[in-house]
Amino acid sequence: MFSMGAAQASDLDQCEYYAYKARSLGCSKDNYLLKFGYRYCRAFEKRQAKFSVAARPVLDKIRSCLILEMEQRQPACLTAEAHGFNSHVPCYLLSGFCGLSGSDKLHIFWIVRDQVANANFRKVASVITRACATGKYP
Repeated sequence: MFSMGAAQASDLDQCEYYAYKARSLGCSKDNYLLKFGYRYCRAFEKRQAKFSVAARPVLDKIRSCLILEMEQRQPACLTAEAHGFNSHVPCYLLSGFCGLSGSDKLHIFWIVRDQVANANFRKVASVITRACATGKYP
């Protein structure tokens, strides 16, 4: 999925990608890769059983897409947040987020609720919500 070398990649789960990337770039602990990417990847993994059976593969696709997009863009510490947030719209929409139940969407929001004050988060959430409502997305 991501390029770290066969031995390293096989030893890591998907969420560890964010920690690995932050270390390899020499990023601070306050960087997006750790404070958002790793943190929420782990939060979604931890709560996966609370989602419907139908939502679980969608969440797996979203997670894989976000990691793949981050790896393909090869960001620096200072650009990781912009790259990460820019990837959320296509990853959510193309992975089937709009087809999730209201309950599953509400659970997603509950997990990330402390990000509501983040302007980038609000922008991404608005674009995704609008695309789901209108059915107009890639």
